[in-house]
Amino acid sequence: MNKMKHILIINLLAIAVISASCEEKKEEAGTIKTFAKVKSGEVLQDTLKHWIELQGNIESPQDVMLTPVMGGNIRKIFVKEGQEVKKGQLIALMDNDALSSQISEANAALQNAKYNAEKQRELFQAGVGTEYTARQAYDQQVLAEQRVQTLSIQAGKAGVYAPFSGIIDEIFPSEGEVGGPQAPICHIVGLENVTVTANISESYIDKINVGTSVRVVLPALDTVIEHLTISRISKYINPNNRTFPVYIDLENSNGKLVPNLVARVQINDNSYPDATIVPSSAIQYDKDGNTFIYKLGALDSTFVSELIPVNKLSSHNSQTAITTAAKLSKGDMIVMEGAEGIEDKDTVIVLK
Repeated sequence: MNKMKHILIINLLAIAVISASCEEKKEEAGTIKTFAKVKSGEVLQDTLKHWIELQGNIESPQDVMLTPVMGGNIRKIFVKEGQEVKKGQLIALMDNDALSSQISEANAALQNAKYNAEKQRELFQAGVGTEYTARQAYDQQVLAEQRVQTLSIQAGKAGVYAPFSGIIDEIFPSEGEVGGPQAPICHIVGLENVTVTANISESYIDKINVGTSVRVVLPALDTVIEHLTISRISKYINPNNRTFPVYIDLENSNGKLVPNLVARVQINDNSYPDATIVPSSAIQYDKDGNTFIYKLGALDSTFVSELIPVNKLSSHNSQTAITTAAKLSKGDMIVMEGAEGIEDKDTVIVLK
C-alpha cells in the first residue's frame, strides 16, 4: 500500500513539472513579436514637371471649299478625289465660249482703233488733220486695249486653280452641271503643316505663354510627339465655358495628321528643378490632414521607421515633389506600401 502511494506521488509530481514546463513555453511564445511587412521606395533628386492634359484636335490652316469666280457650265474637271495637287494646278474649267467670242470681237476692234489712231497721227503731222481728232483716235485705241485686257482677265477666271498644294478631299458637281461662286467645285486640304487646337480654362491664363513646353498624344496613331511648344494663344475668352484656345504647330511630313484627328495635349504648366521626389503612395496623412512619410533605417535584418513631416509641392505620374525640415538624401529608403499599419520607431520587415 505504501508502495502504491509512493508511485502515485511520483506521477503527480511529474505531471506538475510537465504542466509548469508547458506554461513556461506558453509565456515564452507570448513574448514573440511579429513585425509589419512593407515595401520600400527611394528618394530621388530631380526635376519634376507638372502637366495638364486637354482634349484637342488637328486642324489645317489650308482647308477650303474651292469655288469658281465666274458662273456657267462646268466644261471639264481635271482631278479626282484623293489626288494630290500642286499650287496653281488647274482643277476645273468653266464654259467660256461666249467670252471667247467677245474677246475675238474686242481684238478686232482694237486693230481698227490702232489703225485709225495711226492714220490720224500721220494726218496731223502732215498738217491736214487736227490735234483734237488725233487725240480722240488715240483715246479710242486705249479704250479698246483696256476692253481686251478686261475680257482676258475674265477668261482667265474660267479656270479654277489650286490655291495651295494639298489633297482633293471631295468633288461636289459633275461635268456639265452649272457652277458658280455659291457652288463649290471641291474641298481641298493642305497637309504640309497642321495645327493642334485645344481649349484651356481661364484659370491658367497667367501660367501659359507662347513657348510653353507641350507634348501631343495621338491615340489613333499610337504616337507621342515630344519637344513641342505653344505657337499661339488666343486673346479671347469664350464667355460660355470660360476657356481660351491655344495652338501648337506641327510638321506633317508623312501626311498622316489629318483635320479633326483627336489629340491629347499635355501642357507643362509648372516645373520644380532639383526637387526632392518620393513615390506618391509614400505620402501619409494624420487626423489633422498633415502629411508625412516614413524613412527606413537599417537595423540588423530588419528596419526601423522614422516619421518625417513633409509638405507636398506637386504630383505627377505617381511621383510627388516635397519639402521637409528633416534631412532626406537621394537614395534614402522610405516606406512606399504598408505604412497604414505602422507607427514612428516601429521595426518593420521590407519585402523584396
